[in-house]
Amino acid sequence: MLEILQKIVADILRLDYREVLPESTFFCDLGADSLDLYQIMIRVSEQFYITISSEEFEKVTKVSDVVDLIQKKVN
Repeated sequence: MLEILQKIVADILRLDYREVLPESTFFCDLGADSLDLYQIMIRVSEQFYITISSEEFEKVTKVSDVVDLIQKKVN
């Protein structure tokens, strides 16, 4: 799950996937903006067949937040 997310984030932000760590923050560490984060969440939704509400989306700040959200939705 983390590896898939790392590749999604790296693809959208044009980074090496090894730079995308669980503790990385999207805005400060990875240089994402709100549109990048929106694109990441859309790809995550499609990849894992889950629905992410706007309330859940607003709480995401770190890569680990998305991993936790995916785990919660998939299980």
